[in-house]
Amino acid sequence: MGQPTDLDQAAFQLQEAKNRFDLVRQEVLTAEQRLIEIAGVKDEGTTSASGLYFKIKTVAKINRRIDLEALDILRQQLPQAIISKAFVFKPSIDAKGLRHLELNEPEYYNELTRAVIATPAKIAVSVELIDEAA
Repeated sequence: MGQPTDLDQAAFQLQEAKNRFDLVRQEVLTAEQRLIEIAGVKDEGTTSASGLYFKIKTVAKINRRIDLEALDILRQQLPQAIISKAFVFKPSIDAKGLRHLELNEPEYYNELTRAVIATPAKIAVSVELIDEAA
């Protein structure tokens, strides 16, 4: 078998760092769970506790999503004033539709992109060990 290439060495370094990161992440989760057990936690909101050297807060949140089908039914049954107290209606980007316009209706696409702020996302890197090299 030949010498590892620069790519092989960099990929190995990334895998080793990820392995260490996973171990540290598990240690952090275990320590957080121990603090939660000691300090307690509310169903939603902040709980504070103090020792001699540290003060900690546990913050519990509830993630809420919208059942769009149920909301459509409610919008037909309840006054808009009531619905608007609990729900905010805001536009979101349909990336597939936007790409369709880019390819098929560029004049509309060019106008619409004035309302779109596009920034590059983090580049994804995946590493896979080649079986023959193992």
